[in-house]
Amino acid sequence: MREVKTASRKRKRDVGKVLDNDLRKYLAEIVTNSDDSYRRLKDDTNEVDHQKRIVIEVDKSKKLVSVTDNAEGMDEDDLYENFEEYGADKSGRSEGHKPRGLYGQGASDVLLNCSLHNKAAIIKSIKNEKLFTCKFLWKDEKQWIDPKESKTHVRDIRSSIGIPNNGSVVSFGLPDHVSIPRDLVDQIRKFYMLRFIFNKPNRHVTLVTKTACKTEKTVLHYDFPELTEDKLIIEKGISFSFSGYTITGKLVLYEVESKDEAQYGELKILTYDDEENVYDNTFFGFGDKHPGTENLFGYLQLNGTADIISEKLNQKFPEEILT
Repeated sequence: MREVKTASRKRKRDVGKVLDNDLRKYLAEIVTNSDDSYRRLKDDTNEVDHQKRIVIEVDKSKKLVSVTDNAEGMDEDDLYENFEEYGADKSGRSEGHKPRGLYGQGASDVLLNCSLHNKAAIIKSIKNEKLFTCKFLWKDEKQWIDPKESKTHVRDIRSSIGIPNNGSVVSFGLPDHVSIPRDLVDQIRKFYMLRFIFNKPNRHVTLVTKTACKTEKTVLHYDFPELTEDKLIIEKGISFSFSGYTITGKLVLYEVESKDEAQYGELKILTYDDEENVYDNTFFGFGDKHPGTENLFGYLQLNGTADIISEKLNQKFPEEILT
């Protein structure tokens, strides 16, 4: 009897398939993790939820990206716990937290996919006055992580990585086939997976773009487009059964006669749940496949779906039900 092993090509496909060669999805997973870390801090310490800082830095010339927060930070044990087992549920939902993203797997996908393409992929984190690093590697066709406590004195590195207390900076080089949009600021600001974070008054997200010639800083804030009542088609509560669960929610649809790209171009049919997990912006392809729907805009909120998805992924025979 022999163990059935997973082929390396299967592992390589898995870490890249959810990112679609889209820089915005790489960023969304890491930024969402930072936002979740701030939310856990608030839940665990009951501290006042004042404005929290997230810095996204994109070096266009070198194709290097980093995301920095001043949230919980991670020590060596945390890094092993979060990243040692690829595909496991590391979301913290079992401890009562309400995370988003790919249920704890998204950051691993980003970092392992970048390292697969021979690009740097590293986390630097400060926690309890100590600096920890974790490199993500492919070696002998297998995935590896290398967490360790750094010998560098925390005091000597705080200002250079922008972490005055606890926090983390996630840095990675983009694979060659992942392009950086010319209108990067607008593309990121309007990206459907990040709209709720950019809309929060207690989040201060800054995008720093670098080229060989200059550095520019932009505060990323998103306001959902205002649609007047005369454009409202339907607003109703919904309820349906799925696999033994009853799911409730709300559907709101508007019609805009002449599509105004400047005002409504990014707004399609945003599908999300009551915990601000954003699942889709096209009603799972409906708006892209059916003629006459190009001027429909709206929102579909589904309640309790995050718990159902998590339960399905963690059962004896795991199911992917989000399609």
